[in-house]
Amino acid sequence: MDFSKYSTAQLCVLIREASRELESRLPKANYTVAVAPPEPVELPTIDKPNNAELKHVEGCIRLLSRGGVIRANDVHEYRRIYKQYPDYMRLRGLPDDLRGSSAKRYLDFNREE
Repeated sequence: MDFSKYSTAQLCVLIREASRELESRLPKANYTVAVAPPEPVELPTIDKPNNAELKHVEGCIRLLSRGGVIRANDVHEYRRIYKQYPDYMRLRGLPDDLRGSSAKRYLDFNREE
């Protein structure tokens, strides 16, 4: 049988009809497969800083990204927030400190160019 003479649409119809015919000729299964639903997974809850703390963190990250000067008391507040909400801060990909290798690594991988 030369299939090259058929158009794509005709070939699709032919394949569909042949599949239906083959399915009707195959013996019917006399069993059923029972599928057990997966057990629900309880997701962990992550505490989130309040709005003022989030604004402080975002401001510090903005200053860090622009090469601005971050005051010592702001660095201490950022560290306090990070220690209080470590899972949230890690989930957002924020550095654990605004100084040192952690901040430098953050800048290397998040630099806007």
